[in-house]
Amino acid sequence: GKDATTYYISIGDSLASGYQPDVNKDTRVAYTDQLYAQLKQRQPGLKHIRLGCAGETTASLIEGGTCHYPNAKSQLDAAVKALAKHRGHVSYVTIDIGANDILACADDKTGAIEQNCANRAGQAIPTNLARITRALRQAGTPSTRYAGATYYNPFLAEWLRGEAGQQTAQGSVSLIKAANTAISQVYAAAG
Repeated sequence: GKDATTYYISIGDSLASGYQPDVNKDTRVAYTDQLYAQLKQRQPGLKHIRLGCAGETTASLIEGGTCHYPNAKSQLDAAVKALAKHRGHVSYVTIDIGANDILACADDKTGAIEQNCANRAGQAIPTNLARITRALRQAGTPSTRYAGATYYNPFLAEWLRGEAGQQTAQGSVSLIKAANTAISQVYAAAG
């Protein structure tokens, strides 16, 4: 009989891997797991290939080094190989990436965002993401549905740290808005 197995490949950072700071580990309650449960109701043969990696940046997603994938050099490489292996049977691909590029610019003690670092991240995110989406598109088929996510603002919690934190929180609004705009433009351009 015809193979009814189809696949959902989820790619990304801690949001995709379900990392929770209170337990300090990945969980199975990520948005990717919740989406998979919903999709599986409509497509019972659906399998989830869960590639998300806490701490992943747009650069490490391409180059590797944060998480390890069997027979793949990076998360992107693992995703492209999964798309090739299951060619024509991958129904969905979701991705969220870029927040850690910006979070790397925050001072560990004060939470303050270093501006030059943020400027570099603002250039790296769309450049790397365009490379990522291009590779995913080329590996998929016209029937593969792709969805990319933007971010909430992780810096707003700095508000609770007092005056300096409130400056960081206020300053982060335009930064996150610009990053989300750039991310959205890349996803739109990639279809």
